[in-house]
Amino acid sequence: MSKSNNILSSKAMLSHLKVSRWGGRLFDKATSAEILAKKRADDDAGVFTQRLIKRQAFVDIQTAEHEARDYHTKHTQPWFDDGPRILPTALYMSYIKAMNDVKANFDQAVEDFLKEYPNHVREAQCSLGDLFNRENYPSVEEMRAKHSIEFIITNCPDTSDFRCDLPQALLDEIKADLEKRLKGQLDHTVVDASERILNVVGRMADRLKAYKPGDREAGVRATGTFRDSLVSNVRELAEILPAFNLRDDNNLSKVISRISKELCEYDADVLREDEQVRATVTKSAEEILASVNGFIK
Repeated sequence: MSKSNNILSSKAMLSHLKVSRWGGRLFDKATSAEILAKKRADDDAGVFTQRLIKRQAFVDIQTAEHEARDYHTKHTQPWFDDGPRILPTALYMSYIKAMNDVKANFDQAVEDFLKEYPNHVREAQCSLGDLFNRENYPSVEEMRAKHSIEFIITNCPDTSDFRCDLPQALLDEIKADLEKRLKGQLDHTVVDASERILNVVGRMADRLKAYKPGDREAGVRATGTFRDSLVSNVRELAEILPAFNLRDDNNLSKVISRISKELCEYDADVLREDEQVRATVTKSAEEILASVNGFIK
C-alpha cells in the first residue's frame, strides 16, 4: 500500500451528504406560450414559473438544509468530485452528533410544514387564481417522501484491495493511476486547509485594520465595526484544523499552533476596546497569512 493510500485509509473516510426537498416552483409551459404570443416574442424568449406555495412556508426547512450543508462543508474536505468529501476520523464523533441534530431539526421542520400544508394549498388557490391546478400538489405522504437528509459514510479507496477480472498489467496500470490520484488528493488537503486559513484569518486581519473606535464624549461613532463571530470563526477553525492536517505537514502544524495561541486568546470586546491588543493580534494575523502564502506557492 502506498504512503498516501495508508494515510487516507487510516486517518479519514468519505462522507456524502444527500438532501432532497420539494422546490415549490413549476415551469408553466402553457402560460409561458400565452405570454410570449401576446408580446409577439420568440418561443425561447422567456419562461413563466409558478410559485406553488409562498416562500415563507419553507423558511425553517431551508434553514435546516443550509445548516446541514454548512456544517458538512466546514468539517470535510474536497474529494475527487462534487459527491463524497473527506471526513477526518478525528472529527467523526462530533460530525455524526451534529449532523444527527441537524437532521432532527430538518425532519421536525418538514413535519411542521406538513401540518400547515392543506392551508398553504388553499392559500395558493386564492393567490394563483386561474393558474391554480390541484394536480400540481402532492399528497401529504407524497410530500413527506420528497424531503430527506442522508449522510453516507464510506471508506477511502484502498489500492491494495483493488480487485477486478482484468489482465495483471492493466490492473497495475489502474492501481498506479489511482495511487497517483490519492497522493494528489492528500496534497490538496494541505492546500484546502491553507485556503481556509487565508479566508478566515485574512478576514480577521482586514476587519481589525479597518476598525476605528468611536468617542462617546465627542459624539464620534466607531467605523468598520465587526461582529463577535470574527473571533468565534477563527476559534472554530483552530479547533478543526489539526484534524485536517492528514499529512502531518510541519509548516501547517506551526501555523495552526500560532492561530490557537495568538489569535484566539481575546474576545471581540477586548479587540474593540484595547488598541494595543488589537494591533498585536493584527500583526500576528498578517504574519500568519504571509507564512501560509509562503509555503503553498
